[in-house]
Amino acid sequence: MKNDFHNVIIIGAGPAGVMAYKYLSRLGVSNILVIEPDKVGGRLNYYKNAYAVGEPNNEGIDTKLLITRDLGLDAEVKKGRVTKVEKNQDKYIINCDPDEKFECFTVIVASGTGPRKLEIDQNEEKILTYKNYPFNEIAESSNILIIGGGHTGFEVAEFLHKQKKCNINILERNEPSLPEARMNFVNSNINIHHFTNVDHIQINFSNSENIFLINCEKANLSDSKFTHIINCTGEQPNTSFLPNEILDNTGRLKISEFENSITCNMSLCWEGMYGIGDITNKPLTGYILYVEGEAIRTSIAVFNFLKSRKIL
Repeated sequence: MKNDFHNVIIIGAGPAGVMAYKYLSRLGVSNILVIEPDKVGGRLNYYKNAYAVGEPNNEGIDTKLLITRDLGLDAEVKKGRVTKVEKNQDKYIINCDPDEKFECFTVIVASGTGPRKLEIDQNEEKILTYKNYPFNEIAESSNILIIGGGHTGFEVAEFLHKQKKCNINILERNEPSLPEARMNFVNSNINIHHFTNVDHIQINFSNSENIFLINCEKANLSDSKFTHIINCTGEQPNTSFLPNEILDNTGRLKISEFENSITCNMSLCWEGMYGIGDITNKPLTGYILYVEGEAIRTSIAVFNFLKSRKIL
């Protein structure tokens, strides 16, 4: 089993994690490890204009720029999934797949958010498609079921209907509140089922393609067969690897009260652990300038923490 010690470990290499690395390096902090389960860049790999600056049509920054300009080519980046974070006196132990452990003095949790899970069987959850799916791969005139009638669900529905001529059904737990122009389009082209929840998903493997059959409350879809089921029910913080004692009953991070006002929105209830970016209790902001400002404040807090422990 591999075991390495670092001054700082950053969990997540999206914009927040990369910015934290950038400003820690500028402050002279060395021996930093960045752990990322997927690709450096996080959500920038799917929709880079989510971090655009200024006008809505600004294309923002891409992953290549984030790596070369902010992370640098010499950064130590470990590809792996963090499975557990433990605290042992004055150090943290980060458990990673496959069977690796890393130790550090401070941790920055920048693991972002993931799709909100539906209350269905785990095996059924695995067959869902999420909004980051490359929708250009969906064949024309496909039968699509979208779970979630918020803005994201309707954006996906409009794209697939206009570009792919797909047949769309949307399941929404409540009555959607959308602008009148969008509702007029939706009512003319898309079937919406209000006040519905998915109970069960069944896969029919008899054909060359998977065909999904749906059971749900208050929507008669028993005879409908879908080629894709897209979960657009929103996002939740990626906190499954963190202990329950630093989470509230909704799975969100508990924020510490011992830090001063400039860092109290990032410091967690374990001393030396900080949360940054979408994983914090604040709503998604989606602007790189905000993330950068947060990274600067967090880096200063980490620098001062290490200095107070005479590590720097």
